[in-house]
Amino acid sequence: MPVRKAKPSSTGRSICRKNGRRTLCEASRQECRSRESLRGIGALAQRLLAPAFAAGVKADWVVADPVYGYDEMRDWLESQHQKYVLAVPETQQVWSRGEPQPVGLLSALLPPEAWVALSAGEGSQGARRDVWAWLQLPYEREESQGWTSWLLIRRHLSDHSKRAYYRAWGPAQTPLTTVVRVAGSRLPGGRGL
Repeated sequence: MPVRKAKPSSTGRSICRKNGRRTLCEASRQECRSRESLRGIGALAQRLLAPAFAAGVKADWVVADPVYGYDEMRDWLESQHQKYVLAVPETQQVWSRGEPQPVGLLSALLPPEAWVALSAGEGSQGARRDVWAWLQLPYEREESQGWTSWLLIRRHLSDHSKRAYYRAWGPAQTPLTTVVRVAGSRLPGGRGL
């Protein structure tokens, strides 16, 4: 049986933006960039949102998964003075007690009274209830007086090992119920755990 050689890394499947066909040649990849060759999904999201923001059209909240390049996206949204809830991995570091800490560790150290059962909205089987906690983070932007940054943590009601983490930013008087509702708006199929 003949052995097939692997394709060089500079070639691969891409879809031509001009004709929509799949191609396997390097020239097509250079001429018709595929999604993978963009700087990142976060950069694409910024490119799509920037014209709307420039025209004065703001979203109530921007909500995104961690794949969107959370640090770059977060910095850009704050510079646009735009409220957001961005999912982050449990390894995401935030400043706490004078040093960077992974959000997974911070959530494990929270006392029982830090958690509150709330619904993130209605799903196909009724209210999507989980246990939530949030911490105000020590981040401030000079140009954003009265706004604050939070770490939001969602924990499954029955399996406490199932958690999801979010960075949020908005007016300091925003209630937890609002941030939970916003985070719930991005849950795939009504359930993220």
